[in-house]
Amino acid sequence: MKERIMNGWNVRRVVYLVVGLIATAQAFYLKEYFLILFGVYFAFMAVMNIGCASGHCAYEPPPRKSITKDEQQ
Repeated sequence: MKERIMNGWNVRRVVYLVVGLIATAQAFYLKEYFLILFGVYFAFMAVMNIGCASGHCAYEPPPRKSITKDEQQ
């Protein structure tokens, strides 16, 4: 687990961590305690390298099937 937390940091993970911490602090300051969960969730994704923070959310469209001239007719 220490390996997962310490290695593989990239810009996306840092952004998720910063946004999560800012959102948590802002929600706590405004006394919107339910919204703290969202900030903690984003920070947790960054620290544990899971979800979109790890880069596994990139959408890759399926490969296009090429149509030959014989199949068009």
